[in-house]
Amino acid sequence: GGGGLFSFAVSKHVVFKSKGSYKKELIKFFALWTTLLFTSYAMIIGAHALGMNVYVSKIITQTLLFLASFSIQRLFVFPYNPETSS
Repeated sequence: GGGGLFSFAVSKHVVFKSKGSYKKELIKFFALWTTLLFTSYAMIIGAHALGMNVYVSKIITQTLLFLASFSIQRLFVFPYNPETSS
């Protein structure tokens, strides 16, 4: 929804300063977002099933996925292109 579009806009313009195609980047962004949503759920459920406190597993999972998400966005969603960057 609106939160996802806001996150996309901030990532595109503020964080990565991308000048790439809106359509291509939006598709890649929401594909990543969907993948991370399911990955987060699976990791939290898996860690909890192994006996980890659900709150601790949430903190660990979200920290790891934040780092992964940033890296994936930099490499694949909003790749740095010195020819189009200011």
